[in-house]
Amino acid sequence: MNKKITLSLLLSLLLCVIFFQNMAAQSIDNLLSQLNQAKNANVRLELLEEIGLTYQKQNAHKKAVEYLEQAQNLQRTLRTPSQKQINTLQSLGLSHIQNKDWAKAETTFTTILNFQQELGQKREMVATLNRTADLYNKDNKTPQAIEQCQKALLINRELADAEGEANTYNNLGFLYRQMKKNNESDNAFGSALSIFNKLSKTDSPSKALMLTNAGVTQTYLGEFDKAATYYNSALQEAERRNDPLARANVYNYLAANNFVSEKNPQAIQNAQKAMDLAKGKTDGEEILMSSYKILAEVYQKEKDFAEYQKYNKLYQETKDRLAKQEINNQQQILQNQIDIEKKENEVKELISDNEKKELALKQAELEKLKAKQEIALGKQKQELLVSKVKNTQLEQTRTQQLLAISKSDAEASRQRQAVSLLEKDKELQNLSAQQKDAQQQLKDVEKAKEVEKLEKDKKFQELRAEEEAKFSNYLKWGGIIVGTLLSLVIASIAFSLLQNRKKNAQLARRNAEIEKQSIAILKQSEEIQEQSTSLQKQNDEIKMQSKAIALKNNQIQEKNKDLEQSTIEINEKNNELQAQAEELHQNQEEILAQRDFIERKNEELSMQNENIAQSINVARTIQNAILPYKRQMDGLLGEHFIIYRPKNVVSGDFYWMGVIGRKVFVAAVDCTGHGVPGAFMSLIGKTLLDKMIDMYKISNPAEILERMHWEIGNFLHQKESENKDGMDVALCMLEQENDHTTVTFSGAKRPLYYSESESNQVFILKGDRKAIGGDQNDVVPFTNQVVKLKKGSAIYLSSDGFIDQNDAERVKLGESRLKYTISSCTQKPMAEQEKVFNDLLDRHQTGTEQRDDILFFGIRL
Repeated sequence: MNKKITLSLLLSLLLCVIFFQNMAAQSIDNLLSQLNQAKNANVRLELLEEIGLTYQKQNAHKKAVEYLEQAQNLQRTLRTPSQKQINTLQSLGLSHIQNKDWAKAETTFTTILNFQQELGQKREMVATLNRTADLYNKDNKTPQAIEQCQKALLINRELADAEGEANTYNNLGFLYRQMKKNNESDNAFGSALSIFNKLSKTDSPSKALMLTNAGVTQTYLGEFDKAATYYNSALQEAERRNDPLARANVYNYLAANNFVSEKNPQAIQNAQKAMDLAKGKTDGEEILMSSYKILAEVYQKEKDFAEYQKYNKLYQETKDRLAKQEINNQQQILQNQIDIEKKENEVKELISDNEKKELALKQAELEKLKAKQEIALGKQKQELLVSKVKNTQLEQTRTQQLLAISKSDAEASRQRQAVSLLEKDKELQNLSAQQKDAQQQLKDVEKAKEVEKLEKDKKFQELRAEEEAKFSNYLKWGGIIVGTLLSLVIASIAFSLLQNRKKNAQLARRNAEIEKQSIAILKQSEEIQEQSTSLQKQNDEIKMQSKAIALKNNQIQEKNKDLEQSTIEINEKNNELQAQAEELHQNQEEILAQRDFIERKNEELSMQNENIAQSINVARTIQNAILPYKRQMDGLLGEHFIIYRPKNVVSGDFYWMGVIGRKVFVAAVDCTGHGVPGAFMSLIGKTLLDKMIDMYKISNPAEILERMHWEIGNFLHQKESENKDGMDVALCMLEQENDHTTVTFSGAKRPLYYSESESNQVFILKGDRKAIGGDQNDVVPFTNQVVKLKKGSAIYLSSDGFIDQNDAERVKLGESRLKYTISSCTQKPMAEQEKVFNDLLDRHQTGTEQRDDILFFGIRL
């Protein structure tokens, strides 16, 4: 996580500093000499650790690892972990990190973590978890890094360490952003800032770092205003701490945010501020490089090529200078390692020579002593008789002394064994006492559990009895209430029946009275009916007479109406005839006007069609002009053929060539769409390919495709718009040597077909399942595939139009048929092959239209 996980680094460095201060600073010469003479394991352990730490101070980390691993192997004999073992492992892990041996560093710090867990060192575990997360991230194992941070987060919460929790959330946000999980990253940074804002501690660089990280995530999410708010807050923190480099770094982030949100003037202004703050600072080179890069991108988008070239040159120079410094540093470390290795070998040789000299001196002294003894021996022979008695006495005295010494040594040995036995007995007694204490504690715990269980059972019985009593009371009162309710229901039913009987009797009496009254009324109705009948007869006679009179009047009125209607109809017909005549006249005038209008429109459309046709023809001329010309291809490629058939006048397919030194690049490109839209995309694709070769001098085909993908997304604003246009590309780099050609191929959804010399077998190198531009899986990179082909071999590149062309029955030509045709004619001259493929296409396409642009070409290597 680079500069993001700072807490673990500080704690580790602090432990190392304390450990270094406790070690005596001695020269490597003395230490190696002492190690060579040391026989005791503990002494050797101390010396190995000190030699390793001394080499670590000298940045000779490979030598440090050598001696620290020896020390660790000695410590493995210990059954339980100790702080001393952890310290040695800490030092060893730091040297692994400096050697960039991530796997061994991960293993070392995992061992440290296990030791710390056994010793209950939870705060130290947090630092180690953060360190292992950093290592996993550097080793491209981001999911494992996230897992370590989540473990650290749980321990921070357990320890109520709010600042540690905030820093861990910051690390998680950074890791989630690396995995492109921007929403999770935003939540993590939000949690970090929320916790940090509640802390009373304000003088910390962590807050500015968190604000900057949160801003970067918002930029990735496209929330540019929100990102700017975070960056401005981070800027205020850096200003408050009077940290110019931190301010410069934040200004660069602001400038990048302005650039992607199309606020180029603000981007230039903020990048200039970053440059002003970073210039002249010892650690400001990387910040300056970022500023130059941003300004170059902005001026390129603004089409200010002079400023673009200026800042792009500064960017490249700074990048090259930093790379050179890094190389020099690595070379210096390597030279330092070589010098130290050489010096150590010299020291070891010197120690060996000294040992030999000491042995030689001892041998010389023995020889001198022997010579003296031989000289003295002659004299002694003369005095032998005189001193024989004395020598005998001396031998006896010496023998007695040796016996006394032997007895003394035996007594001392016996005493030491006795003391050792006493100590072992004492240890056994202590262990026995501890075992008894442990057994007694176990019995106490079991008794406490039994007492607790009895109390729980007693409470359970009491609760059960209480519940049963409550339940019986509920049943008793429930029975009383149910009986009362039933009595009330029965009483109400009986009362209702009595009331209904009374009402039925009353109704029966009323019905009898009503029947009597009805009979009387019927009689009166019959009398009235008879009177009405006689009156009706009289009315009928009067009505008949009135009808006869009314009939005559109606006949007269109808005749009058007929006359009036006839007159009206005649007038209406005259009016209709006049209206029809006027309408016919108007229609005739409108038809004439429409005819004139149509004639004018036809003339305008004809002119527009001519203009469009002329424009498209000019576009075709322009498109043909950007294609590689024949003489250039003949000179660079030799024998080849090209089948190029646009569906319309202009094409979305195009072929391309480029050269860098002795490397020749060829490409077949199939852009989204065909006709005019495809032609526009082909111009963009050709421009980008020329830019990759001529401006950036990129000779790696996969890198060219990656950069084109980024450039098209940026050029068409595909992140902000709904535009998904792009292109499929088959790109080859040809490097001709004596008797063969090395072909480096990278494909974006397009393959490369090839056949080796003197063989008809066709091979395919499939492209990556990823297009240039549009919504693609950016985690999956483009890849290179390399083949070495002998002279006379052939390669073929195409768009998908050739194999996708259908016949009259809508059957595609297909890849199998194409491979068969290549196999059947690959040994023929390229001119004959061109005719074979053209005839194949013509026959297949008979009776149907061309469905897409077609591009297919072959090259004889």
